[in-house]
This record gives sequence, C-alpha cells and structure tokens, in this order.
Amino acid sequence: MAKRLITAEEVMDIALPRTAIDKNLLKEKRIEAGELKHLQEVIGSDFYDELVDQNNTETLTSDNAAVLDPHIKDVLAFYVMLEAVPFMFVDMSDAGIQRQNTEFTDAATREEKADLMSQLRGDADIYKAKLIKFLDDAQDGDSSKYPLYEASKNVNEKVEVIGGIMFDVDDKPVEPDAGIDKGRSLRDC
Repeated sequence: MAKRLITAEEVMDIALPRTAIDKNLLKEKRIEAGELKHLQEVIGSDFYDELVDQNNTETLTSDNAAVLDPHIKDVLAFYVMLEAVPFMFVDMSDAGIQRQNTEFTDAATREEKADLMSQLRGDADIYKAKLIKFLDDAQDGDSSKYPLYEASKNVNEKVEVIGGIMFDVDDKPVEPDAGIDKGRSLRDC
C-alpha cells in the first residue's frame, strides 16, 4: 500500500488543539481522500504523482522535501480533519446512523459543527494559499524549480462576485453603444 504524504499522527499534531481523538477516525483512506480531493487539484496530477512516488520510495528531492514539510503537510492536516469531522459526530453500524454521545458530554449542535468545519476550511485555505505562493515564488525565482507543478489557476484571484454574479476581472467592460451605428437597427448590425 502506498505511503501517504501525511500520517494520522501528523494530522493530529498540526491541526488539533487536543489529542483526545481516536486515531482510527483518520484512516489511511480518509487521508488519501483528502490528498486527492484537496491537494491534487491545487498542485496538478503530475506533481502530485511525483511527490507520492518519491515519498513512497524515500527518494524525495531537496525541493520536494522542502515543499512537503511543512507546506503540503499543513494544507493536508486541516483538509483531512475537515473530511473526518462528520464521522466524529455520527457513527454508522448495523443499527443505522447514530449520533456520537457519551455519558458525560452533550453532542454539538449543527451550528457548532458548521462553525468548526468553517474554521477548519478557513485554516486549510490559508495554508493552501501559502503553499501556492511558495511554489509560485520558487518558480519566479528559478523557472527550473517544480517543473511538474501547474501554476496556480486560483479562480478567486480572477473573479469578482457582485450581487451573486461572477465577473472575470481581466475582462474589459463593454462600452455602451460600442460599434453601433445609431442610425441602424440592431438587427442590421
């Protein structure tokens, strides 16, 4: 089985304020899902595959080791926790889906769970932006660095939302009456 880019212990060390969480909630497949869902799209499939292969064979280049720890591990820790949180609140068994609760605690409300997930996503997004900046800056300084990394295509940087409508900020606004002969009908243009 392939070795993941981050371990359950590293996820807990980086993303959790306490370690009173069952490590079994952070199974290897949950970590892999976090990698595929949240990291591969950011750095590109080719660069992701290179990192996984080098990590599995313990042949990380110095550049890849520098981006893996701490940049990629920081991103993954929060996204993996984001993926694991729903399973901390509910349990699935032969009896169906049940809310987790112990004798001495109260289950969190939906709002509290949503707040926690929002906080985890916000933290993950901060570290994702930091990762992208690290890679982009490295390539700006030396174009031979991270050759398989696909430069970021961060939609948030190129799109502005106004009243629920998304606008590409690179587009030039259309001038009113541009190229229209006012003496002709629009059907004639």
